[in-house]
Amino acid sequence: MGLVTRPIQSLYNGVSQQPATIRLDSQCEEQVNAWGTVVEGVRKRPPSLYVNRITTAPVSGAHLHKINRDADEKYDVIVTATTIRVFDEAGVERTVAFPAGTSYLSLPAGATAESSFALETVADFTFVVNKTKTVAMAPLDADLSPQNANYWWLNRPQSSGATGAQQLQYPPNTPITSFMGTVQSFDDLPQSATVGSLYQIVGTQDSNFATYYVVRGAGVWNECRAPGLVNMIDNLTMPHALVRLGDGTFAFAPFSWAPRRVGDYTSNPNPTFVGRQISDVFFWRNRLCLTVNETTAMSRVGDFGNFFRLTAVTLLPDETVDIATSETQVTNLRYAIPMGGELMLFSDETQFRINHDANAGVTPTSLSIDAVTHYSTAPAVEPVNLGSDVYFVAEDKGFATVYEYGVTPGSEHLDASSVTGHVPKYIPAGVRKLIPSSTQDALFVLTAGEPNRVYVYKFYWASDTEKAQSSWSYWEFGANDVVLSGSVQDNYLHLLVDRSDGTYLEKIPLAPNDTADGATYQIYLDRRVSVRGVYSATTGRTTFTLPYPVATADQPSFRVVHGPGFTSGPAALVDTAQYVWSNSTTMTVLGDHSAADCFCGLAYTMRYTFSERFLKNAQQVPIITGRFQLRTYTVYYTDSAFFRTEVAPYGVDVEVETIVPAQLSEFSGKTLGDASLLLGSPVFHTGSYQFQIYGDSDTAVVSLTNDSHLASTFQAAEYEGFYHNRATA
Repeated sequence: MGLVTRPIQSLYNGVSQQPATIRLDSQCEEQVNAWGTVVEGVRKRPPSLYVNRITTAPVSGAHLHKINRDADEKYDVIVTATTIRVFDEAGVERTVAFPAGTSYLSLPAGATAESSFALETVADFTFVVNKTKTVAMAPLDADLSPQNANYWWLNRPQSSGATGAQQLQYPPNTPITSFMGTVQSFDDLPQSATVGSLYQIVGTQDSNFATYYVVRGAGVWNECRAPGLVNMIDNLTMPHALVRLGDGTFAFAPFSWAPRRVGDYTSNPNPTFVGRQISDVFFWRNRLCLTVNETTAMSRVGDFGNFFRLTAVTLLPDETVDIATSETQVTNLRYAIPMGGELMLFSDETQFRINHDANAGVTPTSLSIDAVTHYSTAPAVEPVNLGSDVYFVAEDKGFATVYEYGVTPGSEHLDASSVTGHVPKYIPAGVRKLIPSSTQDALFVLTAGEPNRVYVYKFYWASDTEKAQSSWSYWEFGANDVVLSGSVQDNYLHLLVDRSDGTYLEKIPLAPNDTADGATYQIYLDRRVSVRGVYSATTGRTTFTLPYPVATADQPSFRVVHGPGFTSGPAALVDTAQYVWSNSTTMTVLGDHSAADCFCGLAYTMRYTFSERFLKNAQQVPIITGRFQLRTYTVYYTDSAFFRTEVAPYGVDVEVETIVPAQLSEFSGKTLGDASLLLGSPVFHTGSYQFQIYGDSDTAVVSLTNDSHLASTFQAAEYEGFYHNRATA
């Protein structure tokens, strides 16, 4: 066949672990610290920006929760077995008061905070569930006034101040002792009864033999509870509330849970979570909901602290709901996720949907929990919403599978499909969190199996049934970094990162047009900060003092880059050979670099390795016979200032060429390389570059890398080579 040329029309579909013969042309062997989109192609991932060091000691194992109060207020909550800490978006710690102490947070030996707490935020209230606490009823007619002094409530005016006695949502309990006897119907009650007299009404056929209790008031009969009935939940064993106060501080204290006011154990039984451990808390249809084992208990509508009926005579539509799954086997519900206007419940092996009569709404008699699918799930990983679908994780034999769960196109059936089917051994087991980004059509995965990585799933639906992109890659940070948690807010990926010297809050801009502060371009340095240097005429050196320590192992990767305030050479790299570290937070460089702020941070490397290439016949089937020797690759780039080509013609002995696109010669293609970054402002260029391979396609390894602070974006490629087939007919 001789010399042939073939295009690679796109590069945005990420890694595939399938045999190279069946991969898509747009899939690759390796993609690290890159971000692929159907519009831009594949580019260097955005940098992490330093926000603050929030602790001076690692907090691995803590439970992390994001409060998204409104557009201007967002908080990170760190829960441990001893305390709760709250930080705003700037990393500034907010005061948290503990008027009732922190005993509810205590954990048994062997339990970790990361998996032992569940949090749900409703307005300014964040309900905190300790999954290891068994809910209990208080003793008969117990005096809970000491703990009542610190109750919090919802939908009531708050008193000023963060501590001290607080108004109760529910009035205090009143003992009932004057039981007078039983009557058949309400009409049989004696009109001469004194105030405080209590009777049981056993009911008639007309009232469906409903049994209830009434007590004589001032001229009226009021429905009440049975005498001798334990009617109060021990609030110290129930979820507590973390409350944002009017002055911007927080307080953590017991919530006000309503006592049972009417009925008895039959007509108004204890909620199913009494005597058990709550596994999750969520908010749905204006009800606060708690899951435990195979049941879900829902508060009265708009009355979030009340899980008891208001009357034993009539079942009101807004009464509390306590409902079990419709399964014959034991099922422990772990998570509840809204989906398509309905509510999905996840257990270890089964997915359920809460169904209700659309005309009746959510009432005690209209609900059922029905099994819809049976997929194994990782119990420690909470499913997340992303668009119209829900994503969840299963783990087996050391690796994780991520499922996309939603309505099958063209039907009303729910089903799940694996989005890691082409990378079955890519994400190590130990997934701790899924982080969705609806604006970027992306899912970020954190795993203890590779704690310094963020695995990235990027997708794009071309239609209701066709995905044009289904890309996996990972972003890698320092070797000793532990990415604990994260969330996406306002097109930023917020990350909580543990290091040996403390825990850091950082954020990564995800918007495609994001630039460095004050500049028209991005500066690709992790842990990036803006620092003004101080010049000494005596030493002839500029000193930079950093807001965080740089470990000795990371200092070779540290870079100082002129900011946009420099009239000469903005975005130029300060020569790394001149860096002298006085200590972990102070370094000096030769010359005066104090005219404006500089960007400081750690360099990181983008790497994109092409898949093995095959010729294809007219039916697009790879030709696996013969010998295909690659001659050249051509890459098409846009708005790029720097990249390298790495070629190993025989799989070893890598040949590296450094490219500064704006300095490419149309005749020779040679550049000045890394030294060009020190000479002045970068120039971003769009074009193509051809480089030599001269190795067999089954052994040659071809990569594009970028370890600089400047951008590189690749949209497509092309390869040419010689094909020889010695087979004879």
